[in-house]
Amino acid sequence: MSPLEPKRRALLRWTAGYARADFAADLLAGATTAVLLVPQAMAYAMLAGLPPIAGLYAALAPPLIYAVLGTSRRLAVGPVALDSLLTAAALAPLAAGDVATYVAAASALAILAGAFQAITGALRLGFVVNFLSLPVLRGFTSAAAILIIASQLGPLLGLKLPSSAALWPLLVALAEQLRGVHGPTVALGVGAVLALVALGKFRGKALLVVVLATVAGSVFALEARGLALLGPVPSGLPAPAWPAVDRELLLGLAPAAALIALISFMEAFSSGLAVARRGEVVEPDQELLALGFSNIAAGLVRGYPIAGGLSRTAVNAQAGARSPLAGVVSAAIVALTLALFAPLLATLPRAVLSAIIVVAVARLVDVAFVRELRRTRPRELVPLAITFVTTLALGVGLGLAFGVGASLLLFVLRTTRPHTAVLGRLPGTQVYRNVLRFPDAETVPGVVIIRLDAPLYFANATYLIDEIRRRIAAEKARAVVIDAGGVHDIDVSALANLRDFLGELRRNGIDLYVADLKGPVRDVLARSGLTAELGPDRFSFTAHEAVQRASNAPTPAPDPARPRPGRDPAGPRGPGWFKNHVLGDIRLLAPAAREPWSRHLSVRTSRRPPAAARRPSAPRCRFGHVIRGGRTVAHRLAARGLARRLVAHLKPGRARGGSPPRPARSRRRPARAGTARAASVAAGPGIAAASRGAAGPRGRGTDGTSTPSRRSRRPAPRAGAPSGRSRRPRARAGSAPPRRPAPAGARSPGASRRGSASAHRRRRRPRTGTTSAARAPSRPRWRAIP
Repeated sequence: MSPLEPKRRALLRWTAGYARADFAADLLAGATTAVLLVPQAMAYAMLAGLPPIAGLYAALAPPLIYAVLGTSRRLAVGPVALDSLLTAAALAPLAAGDVATYVAAASALAILAGAFQAITGALRLGFVVNFLSLPVLRGFTSAAAILIIASQLGPLLGLKLPSSAALWPLLVALAEQLRGVHGPTVALGVGAVLALVALGKFRGKALLVVVLATVAGSVFALEARGLALLGPVPSGLPAPAWPAVDRELLLGLAPAAALIALISFMEAFSSGLAVARRGEVVEPDQELLALGFSNIAAGLVRGYPIAGGLSRTAVNAQAGARSPLAGVVSAAIVALTLALFAPLLATLPRAVLSAIIVVAVARLVDVAFVRELRRTRPRELVPLAITFVTTLALGVGLGLAFGVGASLLLFVLRTTRPHTAVLGRLPGTQVYRNVLRFPDAETVPGVVIIRLDAPLYFANATYLIDEIRRRIAAEKARAVVIDAGGVHDIDVSALANLRDFLGELRRNGIDLYVADLKGPVRDVLARSGLTAELGPDRFSFTAHEAVQRASNAPTPAPDPARPRPGRDPAGPRGPGWFKNHVLGDIRLLAPAAREPWSRHLSVRTSRRPPAAARRPSAPRCRFGHVIRGGRTVAHRLAARGLARRLVAHLKPGRARGGSPPRPARSRRRPARAGTARAASVAAGPGIAAASRGAAGPRGRGTDGTSTPSRRSRRPAPRAGAPSGRSRRPRARAGSAPPRRPAPAGARSPGASRRGSASAHRRRRRPRTGTTSAARAPSRPRWRAIP
């Protein structure tokens, strides 16, 4: 954030510019999302091994906290499938214990995960999310979706399968109990799945199926037919309380809480970015704080870890939500359901909730992404496949750890084995490209041109030098040109390897040239002494110049129309830095005198030399910031009395000696010799009035001489009145005698200033009546602001 921008508020950011129309849209979107939230919250709680009422508890407080701290306007927070699966995997050792202990452990897990997120956000560590690459995340979510579907096969088939974090134990248990499949439960579950699929994009399909199944369970007495129902559901709102767990259990849940904190933040952050509109900013650190305190609030009201679900967030955005107030409306509807309609949910079959879970998570299996990755980046399929397989075989925790490790290992392998290319010159150009991609590229006999596309550090320096050795041996080269345009960093280990390699090349009579070296790398080479050891003439700006030097061809002279300000190898502030950089940039402004903006330069210039004597000017500068910067420098130099030096750089070919200093100008310009006004000034005010009246057309008198400009013409003064704009009082009796008439060429005290200013603005040359050869040299003109 720029220091000039106002600091954003940390609380209730969405209230800025909130209008009444926004409230109506949020009210409708919140009600629409609540229709999907109520059944999904109960289903996901059952997926986590908790009573369905725990899902409704987890959907109460988090939207309220997120509305105060969150930065996404449309994110719908609450129970999600992935967090529910992670919760079930973390609490699997307690599944056979007391239900109250299990519920308390789930609440403690939510508080721990929220604490991890809040601390991470307060420390500004939101960048940790970058360690989860997209292939790893997609492979993990696809495998988790398959695990969730497999875990719901028990309620859909009427079986009691053990809870497991891996797929293989579930399949073994299913094969053992396959004969005990309950027909009515299968029929109801398959019918609910087909109904949800048939209703398509209808937003209230889950609530409609829940209502119909609840009515059917009450009317047809489905419990008597062997179908499992929810049973009694307590009504009322939960009171905030700290979960009753011991210290050992908290320490045991800490690793799982850290994993849940990371995964839930990834899911919520990506969902918020997916529905963000243009101009909306989702800040990762603030999102961590918002999700952390939301999870803590969910744990205090006997809930379990929550996140931002993509499906509900998409529904919320499509319904027209404009702020987190839509989540507050959804929480209010959930509270109303707990207060009034909770007892009616006792006859809801569990198979219907399992069908809702299966339909909701089936879209997480992303096959299209695998096809796209295979087409665009096949090597990225390796971490995706490793994450997918290990998650299914070992569980969600180990699977994600293996996926992250595989992605980091692949990155290290790519950097230790970077891409290199042998270059050749394209015919008729000075462009060098990879000979494998451009078969018509021409190589130079005896010269190997190789491009390095990675930074040089301890892990890849040996590999790159070995590659250069192989190329030299294959081509039997006598010179090597390294195109270092892709090398943006170099460490001490690579410098040592490069120095040893340089000595090896010298012992074998092979020359080394370097082209297109970056500034930071050049500074490191200069400070280490490798530049002086190799020789400054071995460094070139382009590969073509380096190849010409390597092949003993004459190096082309630099283009005078495009000067290259050099840089001292000793560093960015070495000797001659001001001359090379500042004055070199000023020289780019050489043609500026012909530009319209040159009138802003208030510097004295002399007469231009003949066209034959002028030096060729540099090309016109097209960069506005260079022009503005040069203009600022010109003003400063002129203000300090250094105008002549600036003119020498701005105007090549101008006289460097300058002109004699301009005499001090008085208030009145002298009358021009030989004119009527000069004679009138010498004769007196009466003669001046007569001469002005006798002036001919266009400011010329009857004798052909010039008269003052039209702007300076005034009515003839009264007798005895002073001429011009002089405010001196008239001569009175007893006063001093009047002054003598001024001689020709002198300035009269009462002469008009307006005419002289007009003549100065028009820049008229003096008409003395002499020939041009005998005329005195005129004073240099000023380029002033009009």
